Amino acid sequence: MGHNDPVEVKQALNEAANQANSKSLDELPPSVNADLMPDIDGVEGSSSTKLKRFRVQANNVSAKAFFASLVQGTEYSAAIHLVLRVA
Repeated sequence: MGHNDPVEVKQALNEAANQANSKSLDELPPSVNADLMPDIDGVEGSSSTKLKRFRVQANNVSAKAFFASLVQGTEYSAAIHLVLRVA
């Protein structure tokens, strides 16, 4: 013979799930916020570690080669949309 449905256990689980779903999250926990935006919280990424910005103009260069060369030799990567429009 099979087991009877554990009605009390199912009821307790449903109540716990409903209670968890009804709570709203007004703010992210600090650990989540630090992982998502490490340079914004002021702890990491002081003004001395900001990257320099520069203007670049390139003509007659494939977009793939151009953007790949911008990040070559760095810890960064570049993702390029397949439909890149030229201005």
